[in-house]
Amino acid sequence: MVHPDRMCRRRVLSLIIIYPNSVRNIIDSRCRSSMMTTPVHLLFWAKTDRKNPDSEWIRPLWSHLIDVAVVAEVLWDRVLPPSLRHDIAHGIGCSEDQARSFLCFMAGMHDIGKAIPSFQHLHVPSRDRLQTAGLTFPKKLLTKSRDAIRVHHAHATYALLRHWESRRSPRSGPIFENLAFLLGLHHSKAVTLSSSRDRTEDRHGGPDSWGKAQLDLIDCIVDILDPYIPGGTETKEWQPWTYLFIGLVTYADWLASIDDGDDRFPLYDGEDLHAYLPVAREHAASLIERLYIDRVADIVSRDFGDIFVDPEGRPFIPNPFQRSVIDLTNGHAADDQLLTIIEAPTGGGKTEAALYLALTRQSKRKGRGIYLAMPTQATSNGLFTRFEQALSRGHRAGSFVNALLVHGHSNLDPRQEDLVRRISLLGRMEAIMEDDERPDMSSEGAVVATASWFLPKKRALLAPYGIGTIDQTLLAVLQSRFFFLRLLGLADKTIVFDEVHAYDTYMLTLLCRLVQWLRAIGSDVIILSATLPGPTKQRLIEAWAGTTATIDGNEACYPAVTLASGNDVVMHELPRHATRTVHLRFPDHDPAHRNIVERALDAWRAGCAVAIVCNTVDRSIDVFRALLDAAGATTSNADSLSMFILHSRMTHSMREQKEDVILRRFGKDYDGERRGIVVGTQILEQSLDIDFDVMFSDIAPIDLVIQRAGRIHRHSHRQRPSGYEQPNLHIVMPPRDSAKPSFTSVAAVYDELIMRRTWDLLRTIDSFDSPGDIRTLIGRVYDDVVDDLDSGMAKALARHEASTAVSRQMARKVLIDDPHHAASIMEGLPLLDDENIENRIRASTRLADNSIRVLCLHADDDGNWFLDPALRRPFNAELLTTTTGIREALENEAPISKRAVVHALLDMMRDEQDGDVRYWKTLTEGCPALGYLTPLVFDDLVWEAGDGSCTVGFDAVIGLEID
Repeated sequence: MVHPDRMCRRRVLSLIIIYPNSVRNIIDSRCRSSMMTTPVHLLFWAKTDRKNPDSEWIRPLWSHLIDVAVVAEVLWDRVLPPSLRHDIAHGIGCSEDQARSFLCFMAGMHDIGKAIPSFQHLHVPSRDRLQTAGLTFPKKLLTKSRDAIRVHHAHATYALLRHWESRRSPRSGPIFENLAFLLGLHHSKAVTLSSSRDRTEDRHGGPDSWGKAQLDLIDCIVDILDPYIPGGTETKEWQPWTYLFIGLVTYADWLASIDDGDDRFPLYDGEDLHAYLPVAREHAASLIERLYIDRVADIVSRDFGDIFVDPEGRPFIPNPFQRSVIDLTNGHAADDQLLTIIEAPTGGGKTEAALYLALTRQSKRKGRGIYLAMPTQATSNGLFTRFEQALSRGHRAGSFVNALLVHGHSNLDPRQEDLVRRISLLGRMEAIMEDDERPDMSSEGAVVATASWFLPKKRALLAPYGIGTIDQTLLAVLQSRFFFLRLLGLADKTIVFDEVHAYDTYMLTLLCRLVQWLRAIGSDVIILSATLPGPTKQRLIEAWAGTTATIDGNEACYPAVTLASGNDVVMHELPRHATRTVHLRFPDHDPAHRNIVERALDAWRAGCAVAIVCNTVDRSIDVFRALLDAAGATTSNADSLSMFILHSRMTHSMREQKEDVILRRFGKDYDGERRGIVVGTQILEQSLDIDFDVMFSDIAPIDLVIQRAGRIHRHSHRQRPSGYEQPNLHIVMPPRDSAKPSFTSVAAVYDELIMRRTWDLLRTIDSFDSPGDIRTLIGRVYDDVVDDLDSGMAKALARHEASTAVSRQMARKVLIDDPHHAASIMEGLPLLDDENIENRIRASTRLADNSIRVLCLHADDDGNWFLDPALRRPFNAELLTTTTGIREALENEAPISKRAVVHALLDMMRDEQDGDVRYWKTLTEGCPALGYLTPLVFDDLVWEAGDGSCTVGFDAVIGLEID
């Protein structure tokens, strides 16, 4: 039987949850009347009313500490991987139950540093109550003097806990101090351990009158939670899991700090604080369930044909290559962490093999999920539907699979919006129907949907399943804000990296560090590439193994799968697809582009699907305009002639529309008229499942040439136009008989040494066989050959080595340390420490010229702004009051990296007297979604720099043209 007092208390708590604003005044009056009898340490505040921060209402600090501790308990039980729980217990030197008790207590104590004058004085009503209770505030704080000592509360936590721990007997070991120090990072504000030790408790805690209240508060929480605290002889310090501990703290803090409706923790005004603990635990458990935090659907063991089917629903039978990959990896036990490198030509089914392998490995290991890391947003979008279907068919029918698209514009993708709507429908069904009343969804597979709490990018990797850009994963090893939360999100998953050959030295250095951490946190890694250079492969394997590794097997074989388990690395040859010969043609380089344009139009007239791949945006625009001129066409009728251009310097809506048209028109399942020409940049070579009858391409590194060739005659079932029955690749490059080749006009974006070696190779061949020649071709360019170099090649080699060293050094500056040197975090994270460094520099996942993202706007004669050139859709404050309006505005976002334009725009934004700048800042002040953008306002489709140094033209078909 429930005690009457407890029943009454529950009713009051339910009223508080349902009618918080109505009950607050009652609570406030009771608080004032009982303030003189309330212990001082219970008067500290942690949270105020977000909508009315100056009101009397607060969430007491003691209850917030309990809230976070109990959320951490639920996360430990339901979310943390078993392997991680084991590693933590082993690292501390105690049982898993003891480790749970200790870590969740420490997580709760994350905000004890708020019990200091420099924080408590920020809420005037609380400051008055504390003064009435006998605590004094330094005068410099009250007078807002610049000389006042202001310590961030996260850093004060270390000092207060260390002071409290020094009074214990027996003393704790170093693990307590280390975790107390790490608590200061939960807001991504880093300091060094030595500087934290140097700061005295008085400097953090304020006048002597505060010391007893601070210690009393810690004693109070200890009394309620009764935690296990390890002794000095039971500790092993600074292992990789300590970084994930910071992620756990932030995860629990964010969940416990939700301030909306039923998700808000109840207020408690009873005298027996112990009675709040079961209430908080019950709320934490229900919160985790309501937000779908703990939902990891059951992966069922299924055949390949159950996961992948054709449009008519017929099962796909794995080809010999895919069957070999499956059989070879199935031989590894669940306890084996596995690095799998699959090398095979494009179009051979690598993606399906990797997806199936990821599902089976996660099923066998009882892992936490899968993330597909793609090179670009376009490739992520292109694979999204296939990923969703594989998840649905790979999980128990009727179960819920929490998955999302993760990149800078994923919030604008209608498929992502649909997944969010599905979760709302699922929630309503669960709320109103009993289990036996729900419709049978077994024939439809699992329900793939997105729990909205995971939508912000900082939380996205915490969701079990995701597909997005590789950048989202690389942020887990950069000194960027909340990197530790991303690390936690990647733990115990299978991470698939596609198109790895496309990454430069800088990105490869980041990827190797990430591979080190993925092994340390219990994840499997699958790497896919059609053209992986040997040195790159060796670096990735050694990053995984942690030492120099020797590959057992024939390293010259191709296709191949390499399996690294522990320090054992074995390479297996895979069955080859049917050999095909790619014929090479070398049109003379023509600055006016007549040679390739005329040949492309000849193929187009013959009914061909034609691709023209350029190495730069400007060159693609020039070629497209030359194409239109030669065809007697204009941008207004280009689409009707099936002539398209695709590059990065377009607004999001432009690029999305063109990607959709190109993927449908030249994709695998399209059976209609395919005649057309696509002019594009490197976007066309990366993971897009598109097929052309003939291709024209600027010269590029040999691995990228092979990649581009993989988009010619990709789908073997097609009937090719007469005269184009064989795959032909026309390569624009310096003449093959040139004594001193120059790559300035066609390939300046690539490394000169690699281009010289590629050119030397292409001079000697007129065709190549795939897959038979691929390994040899790549080896001839990328293997270290330094003998008999001519002077030009020797100079290129010197520049290459210098450039490589600089790129690696720049990468190391932004990286966190490797897991074997986790203790380096005690010396701080230099980029997080320096508040003058912009976060975009900390989060530099790609090494490129300084670039900015702009919002393209159009002005009328009166200076009003619009989203469209026709001046029909106003851009104003009213538009930004709704989520729909903000999304509509973000469709006009575009990147610009041209140095002159970037500098002109940055100079403009620094001019506080500029009317457009003032108006922009006024509009976006309350809209952080647009705050990182720079306005690019066109007048009659032209923007001109203030000093006249450059102009940008806006064309709805071509994109942004820079002069």
